[in-house]
Amino acid sequence: MSNLTSNDCIRFVNLTRSTIVDSIPWKESKGKWFIHNGKHKVHQDEYPFKLVYLNSGINLMDLSQVLVHIHPDVDKVHLIYAESNKGIIEKSDGTLKRFRKLSKFTPKEYILSFIESEIDQYRKTIQEINVNYYIDPYIRTPSTFKHKVPNAIKQFITDSDKDLQNKVGILHAEPGQGKTFLCQYVAKDTAQKKSFIPLLIQSNQWARMAVDDLKSMAKTIINALKSFGSNISWVEGNEDEFVRITLKADVFRLIFDGFDEYILKNSFMEKPEAVLGYLLDLAKNSGARIVVTTRTSFWAANIDESNFT
Repeated sequence: MSNLTSNDCIRFVNLTRSTIVDSIPWKESKGKWFIHNGKHKVHQDEYPFKLVYLNSGINLMDLSQVLVHIHPDVDKVHLIYAESNKGIIEKSDGTLKRFRKLSKFTPKEYILSFIESEIDQYRKTIQEINVNYYIDPYIRTPSTFKHKVPNAIKQFITDSDKDLQNKVGILHAEPGQGKTFLCQYVAKDTAQKKSFIPLLIQSNQWARMAVDDLKSMAKTIINALKSFGSNISWVEGNEDEFVRITLKADVFRLIFDGFDEYILKNSFMEKPEAVLGYLLDLAKNSGARIVVTTRTSFWAANIDESNFT
């Protein structure tokens, strides 16, 4: 996945409107660490805290410098560290007594901490999907091999192979061949994993959307959360930024079932290649993995693949 920056985390937090972090650091060591002032707003009260962001490659001396500017006994501190710093963080917990008192998060953990209850509700609801009697279908892959096991779509979503990052996987088949059932199975099965959330986007969700909202791919993606009982109200008006940052953090991996149905529903507003271009841009700039299903005949008639190679 693409590395989240301190600015990504701050922009995400400020979307909530109830937690505000200054975009300009209060103290910093260029390229190593940043300390920002922040506050939680509850009714008419404000509760200050300091957000500390540690870039990769820091050492014990850098952490000691951070401690000079914060006082764990007095200050409420949220410390965010690059995952590559996990070793030095664990070491510091053992050697720097004051460091142990800080609340510590990876960037992904910090972002998840603001939507934890909504994500738990989503996981619970999506695991209630009935996929009894599911059988893996034969899928012909780009390598020209046709196989059932391993499930190519599930493998694309879950595999640790970095070559699959920044990619949009296309599954096309004619109606009645089980594309939707397959997507539901993969979403339910992978929702049990804790490493990411499979966000299932389906045509039955669009009937309840306003026409103006439906033309926004970002709002369509957010509506998938609502459809499974997970409503993050403060996202309204900032859907595109929310989607891009959470994908960059590898919070979500998208399963977009019914590309052709979305286009036909939206035919007077959105063109197929424009929507596909948006999804490709999301994948390219976030490192996300996105699965798209469509009818073979629709894909052949409307998408010139040479425009995207």
